[in-house]
This record gives sequence, C-alpha cells and structure tokens, in this order.
Amino acid sequence: MFLEFNDLLVRGERQELFKRCFDRCYAAINVSYEYEKAKAGSFWNFDERYHEQGIDILYERFSYAMAMVADRFHKECAELCNLREAQKKGLTFSMCLSGCVDEVFKHCIHDVGFDDATMAYYEEDYLDEAYDEFWDGHKQLAAKVTTVRNSFYREERTFLHGFCESERENADDADLETDNRDCLHMMRICKRWQNVDVEKFLTATKREYLPMMIRVFIVRPREDVFTNKQPAKRWKFWKS
Repeated sequence: MFLEFNDLLVRGERQELFKRCFDRCYAAINVSYEYEKAKAGSFWNFDERYHEQGIDILYERFSYAMAMVADRFHKECAELCNLREAQKKGLTFSMCLSGCVDEVFKHCIHDVGFDDATMAYYEEDYLDEAYDEFWDGHKQLAAKVTTVRNSFYREERTFLHGFCESERENADDADLETDNRDCLHMMRICKRWQNVDVEKFLTATKREYLPMMIRVFIVRPREDVFTNKQPAKRWKFWKS
C-alpha cells in the first residue's frame, strides 16, 4: 500500500492519491462508526448530545490512527529516498489524508466543524510552550498515560498501537516523558471533556480503536466510493 502511494506521488498523480485515500478512509470510518454505535447501544438513539460527543471522540481517535499511518508512510519513504524528499512526500501525504478524514466525517456522519486533527497529530509540536505548561500542571495525568504505555510489551509497541521509532528511542528519558502522541491525544480529550477515566480511555484507544482503524484502512476497499460521491467537489477542496 505504501509503495503504491509513493508511486503516485512520484508520478505527480495527486488526484488519484486523494481518491484512494478517500475510499480507504470511507471504509475504515464506516467500520469504526458501526463499532462505536454497537458499544453505545440505545444511548445514541435517545440522547443527541451523547451521540455528538461519541462522534467527536471517534473523530479524535480516527485522526490519531491516520497520523500513525502517515508516520509509517514517512518512515517507508525515508528508506527509499533522501531525508528532504521523504519529508516532502510525508507532508503531502498527511495533508491529503487529513483532508479525506475531515471530508468523510463531514459528509457521511456528522458535520460539527472538524479541524484537520490528523495534521495536528502528525505534526505534533512538543516544544510548544503551551504544551509544556499543560503538562507541568497535570503531572498525575502524565503518570497515568505513562502507566498505560508501559503496559505494552516491547513486541506490541508498533504503529498499530500508536508507537513510533523516535518514541522508543526516548523511552528512558524522563524529560521526554510527555513527548508522544498518547499525551497529545489525552491533552486534547481532557481539555474538552471532564472526568475522563484516563487509563480506561487510553487503553481502549490503543488496544481497540487504533489497530481496528489502521487495519481496515490498509485493506484495499471493495467499493470505489469516491467515484460515486461527486469526486470533482471532493477533490476541489484539497486542491485549492
């Protein structure tokens, strides 16, 4: 799959890249939505606010998952070309993927003003002053995130569960304890919702949602959804 995406970028076929990402996002989001709907049960039918919150959280988790896909694509590119070219391809791919995620959520599930979260997860800025200030004031939250991360065996620490190479290299550095997407994920969640059971929530994100979302995205979709969903309109928003 990653070689396929790389070939499209080499040939300059950005519209075809967008189409294929859109189809894969559509398939993965559909499976994720049905999974979340089954877990929520009747609450989604009788409480609109609960339903909207569920979609917002699903969007956060899916954006995190797609950032891991983009991160893996960048890693694959780095093995095929020089660092500068790999960074360029990684950025182009992540922008395309982020746009596809937002478009599918807006038009197929619920339009509540999604905000390019995949890019926020992909281009994480751990040197940002506001990021440091948040974690300086939330030591207990950081400790809970670390507890969840430490519950994974070494062989489990793959991109399917939200781990990347650079994080594994810095795992023993206490000063970099919060420099990971799990902390970014929980910061974004806890800023919006109160009384989150951090260990339960993050464990579900990493052990249930990320692997499911990434695996479905990787599998070639059965349906060419993009062609049947006004492709010119879908492509236009990213091209512009």
